[in-house]
Amino acid sequence: MKKPDFIIAGEARCGTTSLYEDLIKHPQILPATPTSDVRYDNGNIYLSQKEPRFFDKNWFRGPNWYYTCFQDREGTITGEASATYLYKTLSMARIKQLLPDVKIIILLRNPVDRLYSHFHHIKKFAPKWDTRYPTFERFIESAHENDYYIIDKGMYAKSIKVCFDLFDVRQVHIVRSEDLFENPETVYVQLLETLSVDPFSPIEFSALRSSNPSIKMPNHVRKMLTEFYAPYNAELEDIIGRKMKWG
Repeated sequence: MKKPDFIIAGEARCGTTSLYEDLIKHPQILPATPTSDVRYDNGNIYLSQKEPRFFDKNWFRGPNWYYTCFQDREGTITGEASATYLYKTLSMARIKQLLPDVKIIILLRNPVDRLYSHFHHIKKFAPKWDTRYPTFERFIESAHENDYYIIDKGMYAKSIKVCFDLFDVRQVHIVRSEDLFENPETVYVQLLETLSVDPFSPIEFSALRSSNPSIKMPNHVRKMLTEFYAPYNAELEDIIGRKMKWG
């Protein structure tokens, strides 16, 4: 049975789908195979093809089920992109347990923009979301405990520290989402080197999802959130030894 060579572990609304779509365009990188869930992820691949969600949602199915999600062909590698894993630190511990040598790819976006994008993404399918939170500001002021996690997701330092405690730092490749959005070819070349596959360039890079809402965030809300996330961003930079330039 084939085990994945890489996992894009998160974070949500940071470009994971676009990056995965571009990676599997490479002739040496095979996509995962769709499970019974055939919903599309607003792109060119099945949602369950990109993210089998084994290490959180489907752990009960066991490793043999997970391994059937991957193709085994000589001279190729394969992987998945479940953007829920990074935040769920138990999932990362399970990955270490089952796949101690797997390469972990992590995308991190300015947490203020990530939060705003996530808020509007949920708005598309969550019943009564608009009624509960008619504006983004109302959400910030009154987020229910079941919804507050999308604010916490931007406090990356805790999740990254857990990841670094579990895995050799050489296994972990962190991508600044803004670099992916602005210069995808450079990010792509670096990732191919990390994955030890031949040089390659897609004819075109995947169009980014509608991750920039048309409604502009109020300036005072952006200022407040920037100040809120600042110490967590500084802690993250200390852990990874890199400036993220999100000020």
